Amino acid sequence: MISVCLPVYASNIAWLAMESLCNQKTCVKWELVVMEDEQYPLGEKFYCKYLSRLTSAGCGDLKYYYSEKRISLAEKWVMMAKKCHMDSIGILLQAADNYSEPNRIENSADMFHDGADWIYCNKIHFYHVKKKKMLMYYAYGIGIGSDMGIRTELARQFPMVEKWSSVDTWLLNSLKEIKPDLKIVEYFNNGAPAGLATDGANRISLNRHKMFDNPIPPFYPTRYKLFDCIPKEIIHLLNEYQKKD
Repeated sequence: MISVCLPVYASNIAWLAMESLCNQKTCVKWELVVMEDEQYPLGEKFYCKYLSRLTSAGCGDLKYYYSEKRISLAEKWVMMAKKCHMDSIGILLQAADNYSEPNRIENSADMFHDGADWIYCNKIHFYHVKKKKMLMYYAYGIGIGSDMGIRTELARQFPMVEKWSSVDTWLLNSLKEIKPDLKIVEYFNNGAPAGLATDGANRISLNRHKMFDNPIPPFYPTRYKLFDCIPKEIIHLLNEYQKKD
């Protein structure tokens, strides 16, 4: 059992993450855990409209949680980890404004079964939804990247802290304190990119937009286009979203 955890604070762009989960190709049993708070919630009905497609993609359960007060991202991760199924072996950190590649759940499950405690991909392509520009993020060996995942039994031991930024780094550092001999698995997609991170529609990474005009490592120019990363029908939905935004 794999748990996909989705904390949402990214406006209506969350449809992008949901589409990617509906398009997963896996034989692995998995669940989706969604958490929102009183600020900018989309509401349970929004996620439930994807339920039949999620089921077709192998999702056995959709859990929705709502906090009546504004809580930090770190607190959301701690709370969601405790809500995961008792048989869950791994938690996938799903960003609301990212499109996960279709084999993410299947590949992540294999890595957890092989003993991984923390997994991440060191490369991801970004698309700025307002500038309509592409950018590549690539950072080898730092432990932080895209498609991150945590062994569930370790995630359940996170301390409850209020932390609003640099949360990915906090998660990894906390894991190293919980388990000093942490098994970190870094993987790399050698082919054309599959999956996409977006910028310009979220409310957390507010300074990254500068990189699209003047890339500074670990951000680089890229020859890949939007159609290399996501299906044509998702590009259409993204174009429609841009018109409304």
